[in-house]
Amino acid sequence: ANVAKKKQKIVLLKEIKINLEDRCGSVPIEVDNLISNAEINLMIKNTGITKISSTSSNTSLLLSTSVKKDIFEKLLVLLTENPSKYSINKDNKFNINLIEEDALKRRVFVKKLINEIV
Repeated sequence: ANVAKKKQKIVLLKEIKINLEDRCGSVPIEVDNLISNAEINLMIKNTGITKISSTSSNTSLLLSTSVKKDIFEKLLVLLTENPSKYSINKDNKFNINLIEEDALKRRVFVKKLINEIV
């Protein structure tokens, strides 16, 4: 039921964006980013991933000590299969070596990754 509620909320966010575009024309990139960030926050809610940070050279997921076991195991698989791209530090930060200037492309990558691990 929790997953269904998350999906409903994500659909609602997309509908809000469509309504904004219908009424106001194309939305500014800041609004697009805000909606995208809200989608990502919904996706990670109750997973044990507490924060996502991203720069042009690095993206990281902050993991709580109560991160869900299956999510942690999937992250360990990524880490094992591609240690040059993924790492984890002593502060429970799962780092992704992702060099990408375009914030939108980074968000797309993060959404895809989250969909794969949750």
